[in-house]
Amino acid sequence: MMRATVRVMVTVGLLLAGSSVGCSQQAPAATPATPAVRPSRPALPAVARTERSRQITRYARLLAGVDDPDAAPGDALRDGEGFRAHAREMAALWGHYKSIESTKIRPWAERSLAVVPDAPTVFYPFGGADFLFPQAFFPKARTYVLVGLERVGVPADLEKLPAATLGPLYGRIRKAMTPLLKSSFFVTLEMQSDVYEDGMVSVLEALLAGAGHRIVETSLVSVGNDGTLKPRENVEVTRAKPGVRIDFVKDGETDVRSLYYFRMDISDKGLSSLGGLLPFVDALGPKVTFVKAASYCMHGSDFSMIRSYVLNNSLAILQDDTGVPYRYLEPARWDVRYFGLYTKPIAVFQNYRQPALAEAFARGENVGPLDFRIGYGDSMASHLLLAIKRTASAPAR
Repeated sequence: MMRATVRVMVTVGLLLAGSSVGCSQQAPAATPATPAVRPSRPALPAVARTERSRQITRYARLLAGVDDPDAAPGDALRDGEGFRAHAREMAALWGHYKSIESTKIRPWAERSLAVVPDAPTVFYPFGGADFLFPQAFFPKARTYVLVGLERVGVPADLEKLPAATLGPLYGRIRKAMTPLLKSSFFVTLEMQSDVYEDGMVSVLEALLAGAGHRIVETSLVSVGNDGTLKPRENVEVTRAKPGVRIDFVKDGETDVRSLYYFRMDISDKGLSSLGGLLPFVDALGPKVTFVKAASYCMHGSDFSMIRSYVLNNSLAILQDDTGVPYRYLEPARWDVRYFGLYTKPIAVFQNYRQPALAEAFARGENVGPLDFRIGYGDSMASHLLLAIKRTASAPAR
């Protein structure tokens, strides 16, 4: 059983879990104008041109409420009033998020995260459905691994659903996505309720499509105790944790990337009983870890295993104060940089204030700007810490 402080955290805290512009000169009158040569877009890989990929991407764009340049004329699903109403509401949500991403988050990441060592994998242990922020901060990653408590579900086959169920389905997906598009975290228990019927697969596919990705394949998988990944239908359910792998390609690119989501309890108890997640992540190679709005789980003794794993196996950690406690980021092991403003946690987590962290921000050394809100900073100033591991570091206990 969890200790009292962690029990309170889980029952109360997890409620908050989580262009270029060009110009050309006019040619002299005696010389015919030369048409501008537009750079050709990279050809999509063959795997993204299959009928399977087209179908998955079509459904994902419908769920995301976004335009589909590949849609056939007279697409019955897209012409339905349920989708048109969904698309109208989603346009405002996507517009809000993308304006912040393009004008604030990505420029900040290009400046502030340029010092992060190259790593093919982003590990987001308390990420749930939040694919948007790790891909905005680390757009060059090849693999993203998210972990949460929400059920995985199965890919939606919109063609087989009765027309009367499509409107409610769009509404559930919209409700689940809204917190991530308007804020930067979701409420775990609310998300569990929102995706109970449809599962996380539909939400993740919609987020990918809305963010401008084409889906190559969606595969239900499980990870066993030894870290081996297998197709879900070939695994004994009681001995493996369910997950999904979504392969995708960014619009205008050719590199196929992968997103994994696993439903798993990553407390010490959960990792001790079915701990294949960490060996699986190990096999993905060098990694950076991202944590935000994590309900201060790693501050408790019941999450010591995942805390130690993050400290011992990350080239860098990007987090807010809800991640690894500041006292573990020892100067001999970590080069820590600070962004934004930290004074104290929000009221529900007031007991997790870190005086040493507040002092570090107050000193103003290595403190940079942060002009967007993230984590629980919707009603107060936001902050992030970037910890880069020094070479020849001793393992954390």
